[in-house]
Amino acid sequence: TAAASGRVTRAKAYSVSSEFRQQLRVLMEGIRSTSPHFVRCIKPNPRSVPLEFHRSSVVEQLRYQGVLEAIRVSRAGYPVRHRHREAVLEYRRVAPKELRSRLEVEVAQGAFAEAARLLFQGLMPLVKEASPDVFAHGVQVGMTQIFLKREAAE
Repeated sequence: TAAASGRVTRAKAYSVSSEFRQQLRVLMEGIRSTSPHFVRCIKPNPRSVPLEFHRSSVVEQLRYQGVLEAIRVSRAGYPVRHRHREAVLEYRRVAPKELRSRLEVEVAQGAFAEAARLLFQGLMPLVKEASPDVFAHGVQVGMTQIFLKREAAE
């Protein structure tokens, strides 16, 4: 009991799951506070001997790690990618004045996905005048990212 307040307090019961949750929480806070980059290690051969290269083994590792799919998507023509927040903050300067005020409202509410959709829909008529094919086929608004062809990004 707490003598001064008269309240009864209990110590929390220890459990493995509560310790695991606490460790996981600390780990996730650490990950969120950084900008992680990953290095993919590829074994050149199953026996790990120097100067020996097994093409099929390397290709299999690249496929399982998603590297080949990432290369395929990049070759499809959308090498420039921004998260919605980054895209809105980067490209809102070129939006018409009326649209900018609407974007500010969306950004203030943290609705970056909606702001990105509005921004790129609003930019479409402007870009079509200058270069009809670039924007029609050069920008894709995804669920979490904006995908741009080089010409559209420029």
